[in-house]
Amino acid sequence: MMCRASGLNETALAPNVRGIFMQRFSLGVSRLVIVALLAVAAPVSIAAAEPARALAASPATERARLTTFLDGEFEQALLLQPERATRLGRKEGMDRLDD
Repeated sequence: MMCRASGLNETALAPNVRGIFMQRFSLGVSRLVIVALLAVAAPVSIAAAEPARALAASPATERARLTTFLDGEFEQALLLQPERATRLGRKEGMDRLDD
């Protein structure tokens, strides 16, 4: 039987087409298997890293660090604004005015 588009005999092309199809199919399957393995392995490695990160920086520790930082910044702001410190009831810097 003749192929209309190319004018070639279909039976002569069949083994070659099947071989190319099988090569492409096997490449596609191997890529799919690799992607599936990576998808399965990635959450495991991420999950293994989570407990170490959780132990290193627990929410209570992070909260305490943030509170310490903000307290220090607030104190620095009050040193630069003695009138605000006075309004807040602080006794230090009552003899100074803001710039």
